[in-house]
Amino acid sequence: MENALGGFGIFVFLFLLVLGILWFLLPFAIFGTKAKLDAILSESMRTNELLKSLASEMRASKNVSAASREGASNTPGSFSSRD
Repeated sequence: MENALGGFGIFVFLFLLVLGILWFLLPFAIFGTKAKLDAILSESMRTNELLKSLASEMRASKNVSAASREGASNTPGSFSSRD
């Protein structure tokens, strides 16, 4: 019976040793990824700004093309699918 408890004790000791080592290394892992997360955040914000400008340019070109179509369909002799 002592051999079974001794084996279990070794298992618990090794588990706690690994857990202690991981607990010691945890702050270094967290602070090591902070710079990378900040870089990802700034790049994401830059991408959002570029997407906003692209969307506004697309809206502007859509309005211009719609206005030019309206102007072209009002001229005499123009062929339109709405006629």
